[in-house]
Amino acid sequence: MIDTICARADQYEGQSTLDGLQMTSMKSAMDEDMVALTKRGYISKSNITISTTQAQQNTGKTNLYCTYSPADQLVQLLAFVGLGR
Repeated sequence: MIDTICARADQYEGQSTLDGLQMTSMKSAMDEDMVALTKRGYISKSNITISTTQAQQNTGKTNLYCTYSPADQLVQLLAFVGLGR
């Protein structure tokens, strides 16, 4: 997850001004990456939010918030067997 986000963010560093279009483009690309990870079964219910203040924009900084759940995995299986006649 973290490697995927960092690899995508590296593509946007130093490429253009930090404007709404650039942030929207980065978010769309990251959303696509999260869909791919979900389809492969690594995560579920991901949400990425990218925001910045005017002061941060002037220095080329942004905030990225990412929440996700681990993929639904079988952790424990209980089996109850009844024998009857």
